[in-house]
Amino acid sequence: VALQESPIKPGFLIAGTDDGNLWLTHNDGGAWENLTPKLAAVGFPWDAYIVRVEPSHFDTLTFYVAAENHRWNDFKPYLAVTNDGGKTFTSLVNNLPQSSPADFLHVIRESPVNRDLLFVGSSRSVYVSIDRGKTWNKFATNLPTVPVYDLQIHPRDHELIAATHAGM
Repeated sequence: VALQESPIKPGFLIAGTDDGNLWLTHNDGGAWENLTPKLAAVGFPWDAYIVRVEPSHFDTLTFYVAAENHRWNDFKPYLAVTNDGGKTFTSLVNNLPQSSPADFLHVIRESPVNRDLLFVGSSRSVYVSIDRGKTWNKFATNLPTVPVYDLQIHPRDHELIAATHAGM
């Protein structure tokens, strides 16, 4: 359900599945490496839905993984980064909201011009980090409480674009 190619290395793909598996390949899918067991070290449930993978715009050793587990009544955010090509992961949940029963994550994006600037979209809002995920703040001036399913950063204007869903 999540597939992304590195913006700086063609053929380097990261894939995430709806049953908790995380895979990467450096040769257009010729051979895949399973990184799933390494996510358990940062608290990812074994069958969490990998909703988004985000390769860094700055190096090939860094990428981000967002997951959710609401199908099992687990509404905590799951967010991790690797800086060593998937050998180890570090949780980036830190101060993201964990008390709301409906604030699980849908997307992670890294700014293409500032490696310290990250955005996540959740079932309730958008959050921003200016220190590579060490701390998070709500980033939603005039944005109602709404699920944010995807985020994109405009390639020319560098504006954040949010894909939301709300009833009338």
